[in-house]
Amino acid sequence: MQIPSNPRQPTKTNPIKIRKLVIFPEILIYKNREFSYTDISKLAFDWKTFSELTLGSIWNLKMEFNLHSIHKRIKVKTLDNMFFNISMKKFKEFYYGYHYMAKRSYNSRYQSYLDEFSEKGYFKYDDYLFFKDRITVGKDYEVILNDGSKYLRKHKYGIILLTKEKVKPNFVQKILPYSPNMVGAFTNDIDIDILEKLLDEFYGLHL
Repeated sequence: MQIPSNPRQPTKTNPIKIRKLVIFPEILIYKNREFSYTDISKLAFDWKTFSELTLGSIWNLKMEFNLHSIHKRIKVKTLDNMFFNISMKKFKEFYYGYHYMAKRSYNSRYQSYLDEFSEKGYFKYDDYLFFKDRITVGKDYEVILNDGSKYLRKHKYGIILLTKEKVKPNFVQKILPYSPNMVGAFTNDIDIDILEKLLDEFYGLHL
């Protein structure tokens, strides 16, 4: 499915309802508890499944996020039984809910990464640690990001990081479509919109 243009906005009289989640213009309600959009952190949308949706799909689309005061990550799905077909309209409504939540929580989610960087000297995304000039994963992976040789490419599963020089194929390239220039891949669906902004602002890397 292509990303719908002009996503529907919730209103007080016509909120976006996704099972136990109800999205209003100023608040959201989950399991009859009221929350602010600034309570949302680590918002994820299943872009891989969404991109593969077609008429008659039986895939179970999923969204995940954290809410302050609830310790367990919340998972919201389009349906319980993945073998029960639902309409494309329902899938679009699910996207509308994610889109609105992402927009309203964007600033607070972004600020949480800035706060982590200010406190620790890096921000963490998935298993990657982003420092001022480089990205690392443990002792076996380090890529310099501010040397002007790296660039980004959009992928339906996330973002891939490439270099202008050819490199030896690695394990990641066996998972994603092969590129002789790829040096990393950010395929975690969590806060991918925030990561795009951070890569641009910190390292001048943009899609």
